[in-house]
Amino acid sequence: MEDITPMGAGSKPVDEGEHYRFEYSRPLSALERASGVVTVKLDPFRISKVYGDLPADQFTILKKVLIPGRRGRKSTVEDWDDIICAAERAKEMLLEDNS
Repeated sequence: MEDITPMGAGSKPVDEGEHYRFEYSRPLSALERASGVVTVKLDPFRISKVYGDLPADQFTILKKVLIPGRRGRKSTVEDWDDIICAAERAKEMLLEDNS
């Protein structure tokens, strides 16, 4: 499995905020080394795998937030409404489980 580690581990972090706290590292293939080109496939399933198979609610949000309005029949605004709705429901479930 690929390694996701905090940036600046063992040294002063580059960014104190949570925005860029993690980086994605993997070995380069022989073709990448030879061509000088690195291709990283960023579909929702691969991103979920890198982060340890996200729960269904987080995965639903991830799919929509990657390309809102360009996944199918819904507009950008409709996708953002769905993202907000899914996030609110995920928060409600956390509060329900912790009460």
